[in-house]
Amino acid sequence: MRFPLHNAPLWAEALSDVGASIGFSALALEVARTGEAF
Repeated sequence: MRFPLHNAPLWAEALSDVGASIGFSALALEVARTGEAF
């Protein structure tokens, strides 16, 4: 499957959104675990 190059900014934005949501989930999980420890 080949992606057209002119859609590159769209793919970059989508990947960045996915990365941000994964990072946010990891952060929330860490905060929840730390909160349970106290």
